[in-house]
Amino acid sequence: MTTTHHTITTGLSERDRLALCDWTRQHGVDPTTVPMASSIVLDATTVTFEQYVLDDTGRPRCIRDEHGHPVDVERTTITVPRRHPWPFEGSPTPEAT
Repeated sequence: MTTTHHTITTGLSERDRLALCDWTRQHGVDPTTVPMASSIVLDATTVTFEQYVLDDTGRPRCIRDEHGHPVDVERTTITVPRRHPWPFEGSPTPEAT
């Protein structure tokens, strides 16, 4: 199997969103920590997710401008063993509505 990159965008159908959340949980990753607009990289043995960096309260950590205003959220990646096939086989990315 080759490495494949999937770009997940906002606007997924509810069916696709739930399927993606279930698949994320099956890999031991809390889907609420994965940005809706993100990249997922699959290879034969691993899955790499973009993930929010959380603060001490469990919220995504903000990146702030010089005035202290939030301008983005900090992200990192997490790589886990691949346990299940991509839920949208035959389709490169879930369908946006």
